[in-house]
Amino acid sequence: MTGTNDTRWWFEHFEGVDARDMDRWFAGLSDDVVVRFSNWPVIRGKAALKSHVIEFNKLFVTISHKHGQLFTDGNLAAGEGVVTFTMHDGREISIPGTTVMEHRDGLIRRIAAYLDFGPLFAPAADNVTVSEPSTFMPRA
Repeated sequence: MTGTNDTRWWFEHFEGVDARDMDRWFAGLSDDVVVRFSNWPVIRGKAALKSHVIEFNKLFVTISHKHGQLFTDGNLAAGEGVVTFTMHDGREISIPGTTVMEHRDGLIRRIAAYLDFGPLFAPAADNVTVSEPSTFMPRA
C-alpha cells in the first residue's frame, strides 16, 4: 500500500491469524518484520516471530478478531478491535485493543499491538473478564 487507502492487506492479515495458518499469515510479512505485543520485548524477524507464535498459540484453542474503526494514512494503518480467545477449559476471554501496522511494497514491515494479555494468564477460578469496549464507529 504505497500511498493508497486499500486496506485488504489489513483484513487478510487477521484472517490468517484467526485461521492459525502461519504460512498464510507469514506470507504477508517482510523477512525483517518488527513486532511489539504490548509491553513484551520487541520481536525482530519472521523466524523469531514464528517461534513466539508457536509458544503463544499453546495458551488457547481458537482466536478471533472483531474489527472496529480502521484509520489509514499512506503506508500506516491503525485499528481498534476485540480479540477473543477460547481457552482449553472452554472459557472465552475477549480483550479490547489497538493495532498499528506499517505496510510497504506489499508486505507488513512493523506491527504494534496494544492490549492487556493478563486475563489469558489468570487462573480460571479468578473469573477475570474483560468487557467488550465501545468502538468509535462500527465498521460497516
